[in-house]
Amino acid sequence: MQHFQQHYVGGRWIDSRGSQHLQLADPASGEPCATVQVGSADDAAAALRAAAGARGTLARSSRAERLQMLQAIATAFERRMPDLVDAIQQSLGAPRLLCERLQVPAGLMQLRAWTNVLQQFAFEETRGRHLLLRQPLGVCLALTSWNWPVNGPMGVLLPALAAGCPVVWKPSELASASAVLLAEAMHEAGLPAGAFNMVLGDGATTGARLVADPEVAMISFTGSGATGERIGAQAVAQGQRVVLELGGKSPFVVLPGADLAAAVNGCLLGLLRNSGQSCNAPSRLLVPAADAKQAEAIAAAVAQAVVVGPPGDAATQMGPLGNEAQYRQVQAFIERALADGARLVAGGPGRPAGLERGWYARPTVLAGLAPEAHAVQEEAFGPVLVIQTYHDIDEAVSLANRSAYGLSAYVVGPEAAAVARRLQAGMVHVNGAEMDIEMPFGGFKRSGLGRKFGPEGLQAYLETQSILMPAAA
Repeated sequence: MQHFQQHYVGGRWIDSRGSQHLQLADPASGEPCATVQVGSADDAAAALRAAAGARGTLARSSRAERLQMLQAIATAFERRMPDLVDAIQQSLGAPRLLCERLQVPAGLMQLRAWTNVLQQFAFEETRGRHLLLRQPLGVCLALTSWNWPVNGPMGVLLPALAAGCPVVWKPSELASASAVLLAEAMHEAGLPAGAFNMVLGDGATTGARLVADPEVAMISFTGSGATGERIGAQAVAQGQRVVLELGGKSPFVVLPGADLAAAVNGCLLGLLRNSGQSCNAPSRLLVPAADAKQAEAIAAAVAQAVVVGPPGDAATQMGPLGNEAQYRQVQAFIERALADGARLVAGGPGRPAGLERGWYARPTVLAGLAPEAHAVQEEAFGPVLVIQTYHDIDEAVSLANRSAYGLSAYVVGPEAAAVARRLQAGMVHVNGAEMDIEMPFGGFKRSGLGRKFGPEGLQAYLETQSILMPAAA
């Protein structure tokens, strides 16, 4: 049993002054595996003071010094990669191969990407006789989720530092084990005291205290729409910048002439890769009506063939859901879909056979629902695929865009690039293109506000300043 009872503040580890404790469970067994001492208001205030004290030092740092920071973080991060694999396997329940090949290596990908962005970014430019500067905003607050416990945090901590902003990070309490390892890497990197700070805790106590502080100039939040909307409203009232990543209901459009078997297989495996717990997962499959029966048969075969099992087993392709609350949410989602008239193509409620303990869900495929049905419109954040049919390209585009969300979309087929331009999503994957974290990532509509990644992601931590020079005599 692990006990997490220290925060990282001002370049050193400090004991938590909070009195509340949270118990964490191993998703594969449901058994307790750790406790977290929730950061108090005093802990949050101490982290913000430390960050404020480092603001001037970081703002004055040169591009070369910031690049050296990223390199030092990369060196320290690589040393902790094996431990991060173990931590994420246990705390998230992610299959070991996924941890080894993507969950943890994503940190190095982020370091490479932000190094490239920082090397090329124009912090100053001239416009005629005038000068345009992009200046660090100040203290930044990063509130991250549990489903990608390395990729998510590194995608917000690194640009803050690259921009010259001190950062206070509150990871999800469910990801405390990997968060402590990341903080240890930051400490080993030798950053200026106060440049990076971490406070463990929950949203209601620790997160709320951090968000409410006027010292915070910018907030990056990844999580639920309801929480994000509250944070956004509060940030606007306080004059804070905000970047929100709030989820999605991403369509996967299979165009006439596409390889149907490859498309359905790619969609479903993409959804199930992290047990459906990715905000950009393709959770709506749109196929031509003439291909519906064949698409359902392919999807059923793929879903039934996926190996669901303990994260440590080499054969496992999909592990459990990350926590009990998520398991119950997914079960309720499937039950409601069936009550709304969904036809069960594969899977269904309950655990897979032979997995009576832990938070395992069945890969589930649903069909026959109206476009406005709850399961078509809302995010399950689990291994649930909804199949929709269309009669022509215009209807396919209309159905794909008929959602309050617009984070990602996928389109395959001969005219995929042309159709991609018509989809209301912040990132569109054409004919199997993978995500590129040097391209901006963010959502249309209820999927969020602002952009992460790429030069646009760095700009989120900067304020534009015009220096007006007099005309020559």
